[in-house]
Amino acid sequence: MNQKIENLISVLQQSLAIYGEMLPLMAEERKAALEGDVETINRQSVEKESLISKLKALEKDRVLVLKELSTQLHCPQANLTMGYLVGRVEPGYRAQLDGIHSALHALLLKISEFNKENQMYINHILKVVKNGLRFFDRASVSPSVYLACGNIDGVQRSHGLILSNTV
Repeated sequence: MNQKIENLISVLQQSLAIYGEMLPLMAEERKAALEGDVETINRQSVEKESLISKLKALEKDRVLVLKELSTQLHCPQANLTMGYLVGRVEPGYRAQLDGIHSALHALLLKISEFNKENQMYINHILKVVKNGLRFFDRASVSPSVYLACGNIDGVQRSHGLILSNTV
């Protein structure tokens, strides 16, 4: 069982390191979004996708290790939580698992907050861009003379009206 616990600790430590690499990328992404640097945003997205694919591979490894541990501990895999494991491993492993659990939890909270903040900034920037496009769209289109109801547009004209404002 010790080898399986060591494998689990190794997988979790690798995951922790990759999640740690995400924070600087997200900070650069935020800065690039605020500066309108599309190239940097695209580059950060590619790097984040690479990290996410590494995390997916590590997740597969973690699931395999947990499956082996659940068989060995006679515990359904769905019930095999960190708390359950911590209570059934040697004290040295217990401290390591506890430390990794705390670090992962804190890091994932930071990443979640960063994601929410970045999403808020990006949504605001998109709103500003859409409003700017709407402004230029309205400014570039000359108004129609006739409205859908058949009346002449209400724009005040000093010439061109023969009888009245209505047809």
